Parts: sequence; C-alpha cells; structure tokens
Amino acid sequence: MKVITVASDINNFFVNKFLIPSCQYFDLDLVVLNPLTTWHHHKIKDQFLAYYLKGLDPDEIVLFTDAYDTLLINDFAGIIDAYHRFNANIVFSSEINCWPEPALLPIYHKIAANEDPVFLNSGGFIGKVSSIAEILHRYPESPSHILHTKYKFKSRQVRDYDENYQWSNQYYWTMVYFSQPDAIDLDKDSKLFLTLGMSVSTFDANYQEYRRVGTNSKIFTYEFDRIRDVLRTINYGKTAHLHFNNPISKHVLFELFKREQLPDWIIEILTDNHKSVGKSKTIVTMKYNEQTGAIEKII
Repeated sequence: MKVITVASDINNFFVNKFLIPSCQYFDLDLVVLNPLTTWHHHKIKDQFLAYYLKGLDPDEIVLFTDAYDTLLINDFAGIIDAYHRFNANIVFSSEINCWPEPALLPIYHKIAANEDPVFLNSGGFIGKVSSIAEILHRYPESPSHILHTKYKFKSRQVRDYDENYQWSNQYYWTMVYFSQPDAIDLDKDSKLFLTLGMSVSTFDANYQEYRRVGTNSKIFTYEFDRIRDVLRTINYGKTAHLHFNNPISKHVLFELFKREQLPDWIIEILTDNHKSVGKSKTIVTMKYNEQTGAIEKII
C-alpha cells in the first residue's frame, strides 16, 4: 500500500511536522507528487494522481490524502482491515458540509434512502489502483451531466455549477459519486477517515472575528476545546486519517501541537523518529505542460 499526496511546497510546515512523521512512524510508504506548475485549481491533484497511477500494480491499494492539513494515526494492517470492511471499491472520507454546493443535498438524501446523509470529502480516499485509475480515465472531466439526466436539474443550473466549481476536485468526485454510488462508499462512521472541520455556516459567521483577533476569537477558543476533546476520545486503531479541513481547524492543530496538548500517543507519533530508518517519503517531481496538457515525470 502507498500513501499518496500532491504538494507543490515540499517544505510546508504541516507536511514536514504532521504528514511525513506520521507515515514514518507507522512505516507507511509515502509518495509526494511535487508539481512544478502554477496551482490553478485543486483538480491538478487528480491529474497528477492519474499520471502516477499508470506506473503502479493495478491490484495495489493506495490511500490518497491532502497534504497540508492531515496526518495518519494507524498502521498498514489497521488501514487495510478497515478498508476491507467496506462494500465498495473506493472509500471516501465524509464531512458534515454539502460542499461546495449546498443545493446538491437532496441527491444525497436520495442515495441514502432519505436517511440523514453525510457528504463526500475528497481530502482522503482509498481504493485499488485499477478502480481509481479507471474512474479518472472514464471521466477526464466532471460527469455533471448526471445532475440533468438523472436528477432533473436544469441545464443552465448545471452549467453554472460547472463554471463556478471548475477549480474543485471535491465537486468532481461528488459528480462521480452521484454517477456511481455503488462503486464509492462514504466513511460515515469514521472507521478510516475523521474530518474535524466545523459547519460552513458557523465558519462564515465567525471568520471575520477570527481574522481580526485569531486565537483570542470565540470561535477559535470553542474549536480548540472541541477538537482537543475529540482527539482525547480517540484510541489507537479507532480510525486512521485525521483531516483538519478548514483554516481554523488547521490553526487549532498547530496550537495543540505547539502547546503539547495533543494526546500523548499522537505526540509520540509526531516526534518519535525511531522508525525513520524504514520506509520514508519518495518525492516524485512532475511538470505540467500547459500548452499540450501533457504531464512529464522529471524525478
């Protein structure tokens, strides 16, 4: 199994203090795809992932993760065991927000048979190389036509979504999920992926105060206590991937680390490098030719 991420800044603090040490601790094979290109949109991640997967064994399992706000807290055996408990080729992280477009919420209700749904989060997913590569090949562009043909959204509305969210790989994978809900499962119980962000409405209502006073803002204080308490309830092996999926949650992670208020076992993961002699990170540098659309592997 490989853990794969895309990071244009391989010297980023969060990559080097959270993602890399956590993979080293658990002897996980981390591959960092480093694109030498202007970061126009998050869909770049999928383009570079598709290119890299071509060189892997089709039966290998890969876990794809965001680079700048995540860490791993389980080993290979724990991750694989949890993955095989799902009845799907690909398992995605879930979150509490229907993002980037809240108007898509009724589709989740239909897929989930009107149960209270969770929503796809593209910051972490796992599956066989062949399954992920097949989808990326089948859908070089977002299959948003499904909104019109199956879910009866107006064509103009779909075009607006495509234009507004052409930058978003979460929108892309949401459309794939709507097209193939039997091929993708959402980790609604956080058996593998735990997202720690707040609701978009709460974030929007408090962000300006947070920008003004930072750690002294009410929302930061509340989120600091909430996330600290959530992390204290997690025991080793309960989940595998932590995602601090908004700027305030990410700042909370930084402060918890700086103040040494993370659980002791997570602090050990991030600071004990006794396993660093084993599998470590592989940097794969790539270049995107904006004129031809071709991707080139440099190193």
